[in-house]
Amino acid sequence: MPPLTTAFIQDTEAMVADVKLRERISDLVVVTDVTMEGVDSDETALAKAAWMVERDLMRRMGLPLQFGSSSKEFHKEKKMAPETELHHLPAPHPKYWGQRYKLFSKFDSGVQMDDEGWYSVTPEAIANHHASRCASALACDLFTGAGGDVIALAKTCGRVLAIDNNHDRLGMAVHNAKVYGVSERIDFICGDSVALLHSIKPDVLYMSPPWGGMEYNKSGKEYSLGNINVAGIDGFELLKRCIALTPHVALFLPRNTSVEELATFAEEVGIPCEVEHNWVPSERGSLRLKAITVYFGKLAQPALGR
Repeated sequence: MPPLTTAFIQDTEAMVADVKLRERISDLVVVTDVTMEGVDSDETALAKAAWMVERDLMRRMGLPLQFGSSSKEFHKEKKMAPETELHHLPAPHPKYWGQRYKLFSKFDSGVQMDDEGWYSVTPEAIANHHASRCASALACDLFTGAGGDVIALAKTCGRVLAIDNNHDRLGMAVHNAKVYGVSERIDFICGDSVALLHSIKPDVLYMSPPWGGMEYNKSGKEYSLGNINVAGIDGFELLKRCIALTPHVALFLPRNTSVEELATFAEEVGIPCEVEHNWVPSERGSLRLKAITVYFGKLAQPALGR
């Protein structure tokens, strides 16, 4: 993999507090834990201060502060917090509104999202961590969405290809990249990611494919790559096609994804694999598992000691 040509992301921006080896499954597969710190940039500190002012205003207005049953009833009436209207954003599901600065620390600078963006954008601290792991001359995000991941990748990669099949959503990603000052490092492409695989040759492929909406984990079962459906193919076939293009792939998946299934896949294709558990601080100060990231090829070799 070509070396990084330009990188200006800071270690503190990735906000990694701790990395530990959890389990070595085989010579090819390892499982790790990475703990993210809370985002504590000056801009985010100001955002948190604004959030406290907002909470005080909501308390005076008699609006719910916690995301309990009363908050859900409030949401059903299609009322919005004043700041939501200011940003011309769709009213989010109640549990996501309080996480807006974790999704985008520059939320108050005019970040744009649609309904899907509220629950599909990678939290900024995790996106920055992914970008630090995927540093390369040319990276590609196959499912750009509102742009959280491509913004981070643009900070560590020479150039980034950003693909999405939704024109309006891609426009939001373009806008958000401008908010973060990295748009000139990104080439935005509107089209079918699967169909475009044969026409691109990145050093690293990053993807956070659709997991199945907000109900993806309601069954209580382990999540499988077979649950993914993109352009008529499942996650297994999608991953095989990506690895055929480049073995250096990063895949962001739900926290209940079957690690055994991923290990079996890696052994079958014969490529190094790291399954990384992403831990983040909760509101109560404890740690909770947010999601997992699977690295293949050279992206996994440091964890394997190679």
